[in-house]
Amino acid sequence: MHDTRAAYRYAKSLFELASERKEIETVNADMQLLGKVIRENRDLRVLIKSPVVKFDKKIEIFKLIFGEKLSVLTSTFINLIIKKHREGNLMDVVFHFNHIYLANNNIEEVYLTTAVAMDQEFKDQLSALVQKNTKHTVQLEETVNPDIIGGFILRFDNKQYNASVARELQLLKGEFSKNHYIKQL
Repeated sequence: MHDTRAAYRYAKSLFELASERKEIETVNADMQLLGKVIRENRDLRVLIKSPVVKFDKKIEIFKLIFGEKLSVLTSTFINLIIKKHREGNLMDVVFHFNHIYLANNNIEEVYLTTAVAMDQEFKDQLSALVQKNTKHTVQLEETVNPDIIGGFILRFDNKQYNASVARELQLLKGEFSKNHYIKQL
């Protein structure tokens, strides 16, 4: 079970320490790399969660994987997390750190889902529109999902705007199933 409160506290502490040392951009890049590597490597995720592998072995494995790619502050932080047996929360720490970083830099995460890849002009227009309404810098993350058939789904600021063809078809299906003009036999 994940303890997200502990993960948030660790992330906040790391953010504050990195800010104090003026290493915030370096640590942010480290956390992005760490999250990417863990997400893309199932074996590493299994290792992190394994109670059989001792903490000193996990620290050694992290040193082998990341070596000099991470800053001293981030490496020391990861070692601390592992020694405290909180390595299972590492992805939650990365998640919370990212949100703290974005909030402190007035950056709005915007998620765009489309049936086909959008051209850069459309993405720029969409980013400008969201930026105008939120007064934040926009970080656009695009996902292609052919299941939505057409249109788009836009999520930001805890809101979702679903203008997909799949949603419209689902609404039509609901309307037809409630059609009171056709006599039931």
